[in-house]
Amino acid sequence: RAIIGVAAILGVHLLYLLLLSQAARLVSLFPAIELPPSGTYIDPDATVGEALWLSILRHMTPWSFPAIGALLHAGAAILMLPMMPHGATPPRTRSIIKLACTAALGILLAFTTTFCSSTPSLTGKHVLINEEGFLNWLKPEHGDYGRLSIGMYGMLPIFLESLGATSQRTTEFTADELAAADILILIYPDEPWTDAQKQRIQSFVEDGGSLWVFGEHTVREDDGGMRFNDIIDFTNMEVLFDSATFKVGGWLQSYDTLAHPVTLGVPDDRNQAGIVIGASLNIRLPAYPLILGKWGWSDWGDPAGTAMMGDHVYTPGEQLGDLILAAEQRVGKGRVVLFGDTSSISNGINIGANPFIARMLAYLANDVGGPHSAWRWPLALLLAIALGIFLITRRSLPELTIAIGATLLTTALLTHDAERKMTVLPDAARLSDHKLAYIDTSHIGAFSTESWRNDGLMGLNLNLMRSGYLTLNMPEFCPRRLQNANLFISVTPMQPYSASEREAILRFVENGGLLIITAGYDAPYPTRDLLQAFGIELGDGNCAAAPCQSPIPAGFFKAPFYNTGEYMNYVRFHAAWPVFSRRQDSQPLAYGRGDSTVMLMQPHERGRVVLVGDPFFAVNKNLEVESGEPFEGMRENPHFWRWLLTYLENKPLWVPPNPTLENDNGEASP
Repeated sequence: RAIIGVAAILGVHLLYLLLLSQAARLVSLFPAIELPPSGTYIDPDATVGEALWLSILRHMTPWSFPAIGALLHAGAAILMLPMMPHGATPPRTRSIIKLACTAALGILLAFTTTFCSSTPSLTGKHVLINEEGFLNWLKPEHGDYGRLSIGMYGMLPIFLESLGATSQRTTEFTADELAAADILILIYPDEPWTDAQKQRIQSFVEDGGSLWVFGEHTVREDDGGMRFNDIIDFTNMEVLFDSATFKVGGWLQSYDTLAHPVTLGVPDDRNQAGIVIGASLNIRLPAYPLILGKWGWSDWGDPAGTAMMGDHVYTPGEQLGDLILAAEQRVGKGRVVLFGDTSSISNGINIGANPFIARMLAYLANDVGGPHSAWRWPLALLLAIALGIFLITRRSLPELTIAIGATLLTTALLTHDAERKMTVLPDAARLSDHKLAYIDTSHIGAFSTESWRNDGLMGLNLNLMRSGYLTLNMPEFCPRRLQNANLFISVTPMQPYSASEREAILRFVENGGLLIITAGYDAPYPTRDLLQAFGIELGDGNCAAAPCQSPIPAGFFKAPFYNTGEYMNYVRFHAAWPVFSRRQDSQPLAYGRGDSTVMLMQPHERGRVVLVGDPFFAVNKNLEVESGEPFEGMRENPHFWRWLLTYLENKPLWVPPNPTLENDNGEASP
């Protein structure tokens, strides 16, 4: 016992001295902010309030390290108490001490494997991106429709701007360009690198920059190389010549992630990382995986096959499951993150993946400490071993329960804290010539989350982008996101909005926001309370008194919405119902059967609300299909949305072309 006690004391003191020797590096984990004067009120939602206690730790380091030493030695003493003769401590006291030791070990283990130490921001950060590669910088434009009109990365600079960052595209990667950058993004480079470019990029990383490289599946140049592998040959990571193929489309519920500031608290039910079919990665220490694909396989490429892809089926010998889809490696003072797929930041995928991409960008632009830090790995292992030995030797059900409960509760709380810290919100106020629109995907909308299905919403997304909106999904309702936006669209929600959510939406409209809701009388309950806040409702208004008379559905039809004096413009409805306002300042936008209103606009304070009595009004089958073909030779609904947005924004009204003069593509003839 004496030998073990002396060894424990010396070991704990050695750990304290090791921590003290790293004090200068530990300071960098805490944000440097100016502490407010004593007595100053601190907004709990403000960044300074969130980071205040971390800033206090910065000021305490290393001058308060003796207190840490005292805590470490106190912990050692507590752990040594059970080794004392039984008569030294009363049995009840020993039991309490043992339970406290068990809980402390569980809490320390969870803290080591979960805690994130800072709140990153992209404000003032600069991102450098390769101009050329297997890519384009197009974005959706009026007059071009269907899947091929999406473009590839034209919306990325706008998304970066909404987060507070600036961006620049380059072909040279000069020393001055790299010196001004916080992040370098390389998207599928396909041209050979010069030795000077490779050296400058490697030096950029070693000096503290962050490099984010996107590869692709089954790529092999004429010389047998891969340009994205060539530029990271100073790391222990490479993109394999294969297709990382999922079993469940879009890796739904198929991700496995390392505990990391970017992935903590991020689910995988909707492919939040935005990875589709790319390539898998091969890595060696000190690189480590960020995202694994659990349910899939590595489909080896065929240089002689179509697009060099494999046979699209699992073949014995190909890796089955646990494919590395994204990885990271520290190099010098900087880091390199490698993805085997370029989809995540593309125009069509970032619509849904934007919360994850924003977190990744914020992480790369800041030195965020977290469970991925190398010094935590051995400490976590030691704590896990200590906790395991303690529980095995004790064989006590109460202590086991306490250990599991303390570990899980602390992990849950710290995961929530990490998710909150790492959330970076787009803000319309930062955009120079675009606006910000959110489509609500958090209330079980009656639409498909597969964007190009008949009941999907890709057509809506593209038409908003064509009208100058950065369009993003809101997978979890967030009042802070909403207040930063210009437009919020709720497509046939099947889950009611809570009282706090309704209050956030009401404030959004009162402050000048635009709200568009599509819904039908066949499912009025989810939107009833929200609509009542604006004095509008589904139906024809005949249910104010008993007996209630259900309205007659209008079904499929076309309604006129704008008369130029020379011709009439029409909008298509798929399954329309009447809508009604009890306020005198509402404006009907379209009429249905018997002159009943099927779409109206209701002004409210500084904002406007549009209610469309058609649950399928905004889905692809009523707006835009994947092939881009017009509906019966006309673009009635894309033209309507373009007209509507200028009308709601009080801009010079865009007038749709004469439908009788449209060409085969549904556009005005020259």
